[in-house]
Amino acid sequence: MSILNTNNSTSNEGTTTINAQLTNVNAVSQIKLTDMNQMPLPFDYDSFSNKVTATVSLVPGNNTFFLRATTNCGSDMARLNLQNTTSPSSGFTSCPSPLVNILNANNTSVSEGTISLSAQIENVNDVSEIKFTNANQIQLPFNFDSNTKTLTALVTLVEGNNTFYISAANNCGSDTDRLNIQYSNCSIPTGAFISPTSNITVDAPNLKHQLPPYSQ
Repeated sequence: MSILNTNNSTSNEGTTTINAQLTNVNAVSQIKLTDMNQMPLPFDYDSFSNKVTATVSLVPGNNTFFLRATTNCGSDMARLNLQNTTSPSSGFTSCPSPLVNILNANNTSVSEGTISLSAQIENVNDVSEIKFTNANQIQLPFNFDSNTKTLTALVTLVEGNNTFYISAANNCGSDTDRLNIQYSNCSIPTGAFISPTSNITVDAPNLKHQLPPYSQ
């Protein structure tokens, strides 16, 4: 694994693009990009070239990013340090960074196979600055109302844990919010006696009880 950006470099921009070259990785789920607070960040992975690209937001001062790859054969990690300098001429301090806030309750459990997701996104100029992905970094369709700054999407859930990311990035910065949903397609078994009728007395030694077919 090799991060292609120059380490310990300086920038006066609100964002930068990270580029990395990976080898011996079989799936995007084996890759994780995080910031210095261990917050997972969205990225794009080209399985043909084995390259990772990501647009990340920089805060004033030191910024550290970690790229990890883990398979059954082992793991590797690379770190990138970037120093962000701000000045009145850079325009960075007067340019508001995007803000993403998913409105759904996080870490909830549902029994339906689809959910409606909504988010409030501020300080974006165009829908092209927004990205909506799942845990495998696959981009998902969504609608964005530029008047209300609201994103809406109808997503299909898989059995177990489902993680979705909404990110917004432009020259002023970037922001990402994450939603975890636990989906359980499980119903409690039920049964009822069809015969005999309750509260009756029957003098029949070979009486059979019939239950309705088992359903899940």
